Amino acid sequence: MEKPELKLKPAVKLQLKPYLVVKLSEYLSLKEEDIVKEILEIEQEEEFQKLASLKIVSRKPFSRSVFAKKENYEYIDEITPSPYDDSDIYRIINQNPDIVKLIQKIGEKNYKKFFLGYEVYSFDQIAKELSISVEEVKKIFNFTNNILIYSELQSSSESLSIKIPEKKYVRIAKITFKKQQPVITYLCSSMLRGEYVINYDLLQQNISKFTHEERKRIKQLIRKIELVNIRKTTFHKIIESIVSIQKEFLISGFPERRRILTQKELAKIVGVHPSVICRIIKDKTILGPSGKEYKLTTFLPNKKEVLLYVVKDILSSRKNRYISDKELCKMVFDKTGLQIPRRTINYYKNLVMHNV
Repeated sequence: MEKPELKLKPAVKLQLKPYLVVKLSEYLSLKEEDIVKEILEIEQEEEFQKLASLKIVSRKPFSRSVFAKKENYEYIDEITPSPYDDSDIYRIINQNPDIVKLIQKIGEKNYKKFFLGYEVYSFDQIAKELSISVEEVKKIFNFTNNILIYSELQSSSESLSIKIPEKKYVRIAKITFKKQQPVITYLCSSMLRGEYVINYDLLQQNISKFTHEERKRIKQLIRKIELVNIRKTTFHKIIESIVSIQKEFLISGFPERRRILTQKELAKIVGVHPSVICRIIKDKTILGPSGKEYKLTTFLPNKKEVLLYVVKDILSSRKNRYISDKELCKMVFDKTGLQIPRRTINYYKNLVMHNV
C-alpha cells in the first residue's frame, strides 16, 4: 500500500502561487486586533489541537526579544476591577467571576505557562496537566483571548507629543538596551508569544494517522500558519532593523541623531516591497528606553527632514547670533556625520529662518 503523503515545504522555500500572494497581502494589511482574532481562530481549530498534541507545531521567541508582562496579561488575582471602570476588559472580568475563580484555582504559574507562554499545548493536554475538564480549559482560553483582543482595541498612545483626533495608534514594543545591545519587549498580542515552528519531518512521519479529509484541512491550516509567520517575522525584521540603525537616537533621545532611512531603504534591508513597510508600520508606535513613545514613521526620516531639524536646532540654540555657512556646515557634520555643500546648507538655513 502506498504511504500517504502530505506535500508541504517550509515557508522559506515556498514559492507562493498568485492567490497566496494576494492572501499574504491581506495578512500584511490586517489591523492588530484582526490578526489577533485570526491567530486565536487558528489555535482553536481541531487540526491545530492535534498537531500541538503531537509536538508538530510549537513556538519560539524572536531574537533579541523577551516576554512582556503587560498589565492586561498579569495574573487575574492581581487585577482588582473598579466598579467605576467601564472598559471592556474590566467588564469581561466582572461578568465572568466563575472563570476568574477557576484561574485563581490553577494558580499563577500554571496560568502563565499554559495560556500565555511560548509552549503549544492541546486542550486535552492542558486539561490532563491541570486536572480540569476540557470544557473548563476552553472557557479560560476564550476568556483570556477576549482580554487580548480588547487590549489591542484599547491600546493608547497617551505619551505621544502630537495628538491626532480620531487617530488610533497601537503600541507595539518597548525598546531597552543591555550592555549596548537592544532588547525588544513586544507589547502587542500578535507578537507576544513569538513565531510558530512547524516540524515538517515529524508531520510527514505522522501523516498516516490522519484521514484524507483531515490531511486536506491540515494543509490549509499549515498555509494559514505560514502566512501568519511571514507577517510576524517581517514585522520583527522591521523593528529589529529600525532599532539597530537608529540605536544612537533611541539611546540619546536626540532627534538629530537619527540616521537617514527611507521606506525604500528599509524595504531593501528587510527584503520586501516598500508598500509592505508602509502597511505594517502604519499607525504603530514603540516606547524608547526613556519611556517616550515614538511613531514608527519617526525612525524613517529622509535627508531633508534630518537636515531641517538639525539646522533648526543649531540656529535656535545660537539665538540671534550670526553663523556663517561654513561654520554651520561643520556643526551639521559634527552632529550627523553628513558632508553637506555650503550652498545646500544656505538653502536649509533660509528655509528655517523663513519658517518654511
